[in-house]
Amino acid sequence: MANVKISELPAGTAALTDIVPAMNAGGTTTSKLTVSAILDLLVDSAPGALNTLNEIAAAIGDDADYAATITQALAGKASTTSPASIITSGTFPASRIDTGTTSATVCVGNDARLSDSRTPVAHAASLVTSGTFAIARLPTGTDAASVCIGNDARLSDARTPVAHAASLVTSGTLDVDRIPTGTDAASVCIGNDSRLSDARTPTDHDAAKVTSGTFNIARIPTITQAKLPTTAVVSDTSTEANSTAINNVVAISQTNYTALVNASATNATTLYVIT
Repeated sequence: MANVKISELPAGTAALTDIVPAMNAGGTTTSKLTVSAILDLLVDSAPGALNTLNEIAAAIGDDADYAATITQALAGKASTTSPASIITSGTFPASRIDTGTTSATVCVGNDARLSDSRTPVAHAASLVTSGTFAIARLPTGTDAASVCIGNDARLSDARTPVAHAASLVTSGTLDVDRIPTGTDAASVCIGNDSRLSDARTPTDHDAAKVTSGTFNIARIPTITQAKLPTTAVVSDTSTEANSTAINNVVAISQTNYTALVNASATNATTLYVIT
């Protein structure tokens, strides 16, 4: 109960039960309080079970050091734990979580170890299953531990080509600019080589190599007796009645042959091949 000044006490009724004078600040008696009024001030609307000192003492177990007893009891009280499965919604404020850098604390967002400047942890390449890396994230350079990127001078068209086995080229065609061309043994003869033109001197071939097709008559040179060996043309009339031996074979145009016929200048022993 708070301290009560005499001047704040309610005024009593002047009667034989008035036993306590009520005085003002100037010391003048204003009224007197009854015992009942004084008890009401002491009890101050307390419940009936605690409106006496004896009842209050009994309520605290007659413990003169009740506050220390309660403090000690609370200090020894074990914390009650609950399974995490009971928490099904909501979030805990950060102030209710033990944060720090040890294994028994939680690492929170403002931890310096979580900044962008931290040393990355190596991961297996198999863990990256989608997306692409920004080129800025790749170590680029010319040594064995870096990646060679598109603007590397070694990848320019001016670089020295690396030799490859011809067996590795299994499709497509090579640009003629990629082939060494020329007239020596180490170069390739290509289509615009003057040696491949129609004007080149033909190379002699064995007649036995011609096994099909026919020759244009204009491609056959005129053959005269003088150009043939004596055994080249054999005319044997012994087995053919009324036959004439051929001593000469000539190639002649139709016009010239007709002129010979008209002039009765043909030779019975000459074979005329009209060209």
